[in-house]
Amino acid sequence: SQYTAGQTDLANTGLLFEGTSAAQLTAGIQALQSKGTKVMLSIGGASNADRPVEWESWNVKAATDFVQDFGLDGIDIDFEPREPGCKVSQDTGNMACNTDEKFENIISGYRAGLDTLGSGKLLSAALWSSGAWGQAPWTGLGIGSPQTGLSINMLKATGCALDFIHVMSYDAGPNFPYRDAYQAYRSFYPGRILLGMEVAPEAFGGNVLTIDTVYDLGNTVKELGGAGLFLFSFTKRREFGARVQALRSRGTKVMISVGGASTPDNTVSWNSFNAAAAAAFVQDFGLDGIDIDFQPDKPVSPTTGLMTCAVDEQFQNIVLQYRSSLAATGCKLLSAALRSSGAWGQAPYENLGVGSPQTGLSINMLKAVGSNLDFINVLSYNGGPDFNYTAAYQAYKSFFP
Repeated sequence: SQYTAGQTDLANTGLLFEGTSAAQLTAGIQALQSKGTKVMLSIGGASNADRPVEWESWNVKAATDFVQDFGLDGIDIDFEPREPGCKVSQDTGNMACNTDEKFENIISGYRAGLDTLGSGKLLSAALWSSGAWGQAPWTGLGIGSPQTGLSINMLKATGCALDFIHVMSYDAGPNFPYRDAYQAYRSFYPGRILLGMEVAPEAFGGNVLTIDTVYDLGNTVKELGGAGLFLFSFTKRREFGARVQALRSRGTKVMISVGGASTPDNTVSWNSFNAAAAAAFVQDFGLDGIDIDFQPDKPVSPTTGLMTCAVDEQFQNIVLQYRSSLAATGCKLLSAALRSSGAWGQAPYENLGVGSPQTGLSINMLKAVGSNLDFINVLSYNGGPDFNYTAAYQAYKSFFP
């Protein structure tokens, strides 16, 4: 960093953040802190061919001056050398890395720099997923990663200088054993430990974080006495927005899908839903609308002649609330993904969809509030090789013009 105390022009300082002026940055920091959020300066990051991160020199004074001038709460160190040279000694069984001394000096240097600002400034470290593995009892984990064991000696030597650590338990595939990662780090660091999640898709390997994994991570942290979870990274907002705009520039409509099929492994509950939040997401990212995918497990309570479902009123209210929320954002689309047999079950289609609990699910919703939908998507699949999609289309057309 080339920042000097009192500097207001932040161009060419090496600092990366939203906004281009000191005033904008100050306003953003103060807005977050007013809600109790700690705002820290992150230094370092993953190094790659397009964005090399060098630690041959680092400027503690520039960083602490920046923290002081902008009223930040501290500094987070993200030391991720590409080739740290970590290996286990055949004699002692202990891990050693060529970068151990440098890592320890970085932590000690930034701790000393922050301490010159008085008490209360935080120092944390974002640590590699496999950084505490490699020596017994975790010799069988992290094999093949150059960063395995990277954090061990730093934590043993200077861990007391850190207020908390972030274990980057992502970018390591869908089966990463984050419980083992936590326990390994705990064996070297007695302080506050947070496990991490990455906004999908992950940068390395493209793994997509599921809601079940989020719950499991949360339960793991609570069970093991961890300090919490952290989310990486809000900067993906820009990347997502750019992809949306790229698609829309080619005439593609981009919508958010809400709901889905409920299974034992993926329960989709509609007992509560936040139409306003979904509409705000659409507005913020410039999407074209919302697609509702309402697929309850056992929705049908048939009567003689006309189809009725126990969830009719709920389905209608869902459509109306999403339509109302979208109306506040301007001209946005609302569609519904409807079950293949959802318009069957009453004459002249009473003999189709027999045995499926979702047969007839869409009929009363379409009759009551179908005018609020811009189009519908008939899920004419998962119905077997002989599914009568012509009859499905004609049945839906009889309720939705």
